[in-house]
Amino acid sequence: MNKKGFTLIELLAVIAILGIIGLIAVPNMLGVSDNVKKDQMLDDAKKLISIAKLKISMDYEARKLNSKRYTFSELNADKQIKKDPDGGNYIEASSYVEYQNNGGVVNYCVYLESENRVIKTSSGGCVLETNLYSKENVRSK
Repeated sequence: MNKKGFTLIELLAVIAILGIIGLIAVPNMLGVSDNVKKDQMLDDAKKLISIAKLKISMDYEARKLNSKRYTFSELNADKQIKKDPDGGNYIEASSYVEYQNNGGVVNYCVYLESENRVIKTSSGGCVLETNLYSKENVRSK
């Protein structure tokens, strides 16, 4: 008699191999998802800085004073940024971009807070535009 099929040992071996692959792959997939969310938040911060640069170019008084803080609401008046990367909302009351002109050296500094994450320095301050390429500045709450 010719029986076709898999033995119990073969099935258990396949299940064990799939389990091992799952143990390796799932944590890596979760890390990829978190990195994508951090990248999206950094992109939103860069977008806010671009809008602030446009506003400061038209704001003579702010340039004369060498500093200006733009709130999230001012910069996102046309609702270009609808949601944070986690599907929630940015906290408008605490998010801002600050223009600083220190003796001809112009900096833009951003502090962006959502329900689950925040872009800030380790000391809690805003992050300079030049440092918005590091995911280390995006911190989970």
